[in-house]
Amino acid sequence: MLVKKIVAYLAVLTGTTALVLATSRTLSEQIENCRSYALNHDLWWGQQRGKWGDLTSMSYLDQVNKFCEPKSYDFKDLSNEGEKNIDLYLYGDSYVTEIPKGAFPCLDSFIFHFRYDTHEYTLNPAKRNILIIEASERFVRERFRTTGMLSNLKIDGYYDPLHPLEKKKPKATAITPSGFATLFNPHINQNLEYHLFNYNFLIYPRQLKAALNFELFNRASGDVAISDDGKYLFYKMTLAQGNICSSYDRLAEKEVKTIVASLDTIYDHYKQAGFAEVYFSVIPNPVSILQPGWYNNLIPLIQNDPELKVPFIDVYSLFKQHQQPASLYRAGDTHWNNNGAQIWLQLVNEMLRKESEKQK
Repeated sequence: MLVKKIVAYLAVLTGTTALVLATSRTLSEQIENCRSYALNHDLWWGQQRGKWGDLTSMSYLDQVNKFCEPKSYDFKDLSNEGEKNIDLYLYGDSYVTEIPKGAFPCLDSFIFHFRYDTHEYTLNPAKRNILIIEASERFVRERFRTTGMLSNLKIDGYYDPLHPLEKKKPKATAITPSGFATLFNPHINQNLEYHLFNYNFLIYPRQLKAALNFELFNRASGDVAISDDGKYLFYKMTLAQGNICSSYDRLAEKEVKTIVASLDTIYDHYKQAGFAEVYFSVIPNPVSILQPGWYNNLIPLIQNDPELKVPFIDVYSLFKQHQQPASLYRAGDTHWNNNGAQIWLQLVNEMLRKESEKQK
């Protein structure tokens, strides 16, 4: 009887601890840092992470060679090209985090701002301040139906009375229905799986199961889907109907107009704040280029809208016209490879050279 009670108490304690860890963003980040260290030192309690791409890792298909393309970027050093008269601000995501300052010409300073972080900057009036707003296609409808980014990237000393920054909501003081919901991390299921099962020593049985699923039924696991021709892995949400991250989800004209109006407001705000120019760039979902049969045309509808003020860095058209579009993305990852990155970088650098000439 005593043993049963001890086991029951241990089960409750383990479950409660896992729930707390999965709910707390701070604790989860600290544990992830420790387990990243363990991964790099081949310790058994390190997190599972495949080296061939985020989708091969998520689906445990690291052993399928056609999905295994290493991440390899080769950025030419242009740091000594042109006059250093531009301060470049890049508000973006994981597509551009690894591009160094030296890959751009004409820069005096380079400031990268990840889309979820909040910072306040002081612009240098002696330089030509350029802002590039870069977004993965799957985040555009979520992030730019409103002007919420104005609360993330702030310019010191500038206040726009027509479009004031969004105020943070006060924390709930009681466990009401709405307050109770704030106790739980929206990614609690993924966090629970990470804390309970995502360990190095468990990767082999999962890979075996994934291999059987792939060989017998041509299916991938979890949030990953296989392309119709079997050559690529796609993030399942970018294929799903009813998901605003999807390239196939129904897109109403009214929503496009709302996004365009929001981008125009953002453009006016940062131009008035002191930027010489503000550019917008959307990186297409891999499925939009590699399997476009049911594409909702989100990117061309936005960038070709006659009401749009903000100039576009149009990588979509070049990707669409490319003779070998499969060479632009990693086969087992949600991101582009070096070929895709270089096309975008070439467009940006051509723009920077032109902006530099305007500053002379």
